[in-house]
Amino acid sequence: MRPYFFFLLLALFSSGVNAQVHKCQTQDGRTVFRDRPCEGAANSVKPPKQQTQQTQATNAVQAQIVQKFDDKWKAQFDALEPLLAQCNAAKSNANACAEYERRKDAIFKASKGDFQQMAKGLISERNASCQNGDAAACRDSECGTLGSYDARWDRRRPDEFLACARKLGLKTGKFWILAEGKYGNDAVDPRYLRKWDHGTVATNPLVLRCFRKPASGSEVVGSLVRAVEYIHVLKPNGVFSYHFTYANADPSSKGKGEPKEYPSLEELAEQICER
Repeated sequence: MRPYFFFLLLALFSSGVNAQVHKCQTQDGRTVFRDRPCEGAANSVKPPKQQTQQTQATNAVQAQIVQKFDDKWKAQFDALEPLLAQCNAAKSNANACAEYERRKDAIFKASKGDFQQMAKGLISERNASCQNGDAAACRDSECGTLGSYDARWDRRRPDEFLACARKLGLKTGKFWILAEGKYGNDAVDPRYLRKWDHGTVATNPLVLRCFRKPASGSEVVGSLVRAVEYIHVLKPNGVFSYHFTYANADPSSKGKGEPKEYPSLEELAEQICER
């Protein structure tokens, strides 16, 4: 991968900025990386049909942040291309390869401060836009990492967990957030379940972000727990009904017999969330 685009990809994906990057091929055969789907590509991710004014404003500010870095450093990274071509064309050309690595490392070192400033600027803009009610920005801000093993959520105040959950529209309990998945009637269509046979049990994986165990001061420990929802379909004498049960699906619980099932997610969380 070209070093310049490697740097930009790092900026986009570091510290919770989860923007999509698309690898595309131009008409003249060149490979380029873009922040939007490839033109005419069937497998490209389709952009939203309509963006809110908040999202458009967020994207515009982020483009300015990246452009500032681009204006200063892109030409220097592009100047490495002839050396890289020489190195790739003849692996025995040790001089070209060594000179390429030397110059690349020097540019990376010189631009590190600007790169870090760009990455922080992107994160700051996303967080600010999320705070102002931009749902798309919330998904790409640190709030969007609630369902991942991110150290920023190891210890936080309870209100910070709940604030992000509210902005993302996530279901919450007393001390937990449904970080991944949907459950109950939000996850199934009863009309579809009617087609199932009597006694069918389907599984629906879930991830909870628990925040009950005290840490220090006003902070609590944030931990991820995997759970599973069982969807039970019954048709005794042709009478259709269905219900849900919930169990621990964390890998550490395997090998300890069948996990106990609970009638509600709240009751399961009461048992599996750290105290």
